Amino acid sequence: MDFARHKLIGPYRKHYGDDFCGTKTWLRRVERGSTRISAACPPAAHEVHVIKVKIDFSIFTQEPKSIGSVSGSIDLVTAPNLGDKIWFTVTANSVPFPSRGFDGCLTVERRMLNANPINSELFVLLSDLVVPTDGDARAVAEYLEEGFGLFVDIYGDD
Repeated sequence: MDFARHKLIGPYRKHYGDDFCGTKTWLRRVERGSTRISAACPPAAHEVHVIKVKIDFSIFTQEPKSIGSVSGSIDLVTAPNLGDKIWFTVTANSVPFPSRGFDGCLTVERRMLNANPINSELFVLLSDLVVPTDGDARAVAEYLEEGFGLFVDIYGDD
């Protein structure tokens, strides 16, 4: 089969190749003369399943001074492993990133799985967040609350 003559070769080959449903499925569709791009892969192959992960970490200043703790749930496309980095740089609601004190990355230090099949959650402890000043800590806390819906407990605030 001369693939260069088919309309689906080119940018769609990269998109519908091995990434979603495998080369053989794509080739079968091309050989049958399908020109509908949506026919290249079954719709279920395009669905992205998210995993709800409960997280927890602490915020400190460089002095060192304990500022507070952060907890809540985030959605990820895969379960994180020990040593994985989780980036908090882009929010769904376009909250501006804090100007200093936080690069947006935290490392997975521990992970715990619940044995209960009805409530099978993944709980992850992240590395501590260390920022230069109290003001930076409050800016990052506000960013995490507004941008990711996390609960931030600032010690000393009532």
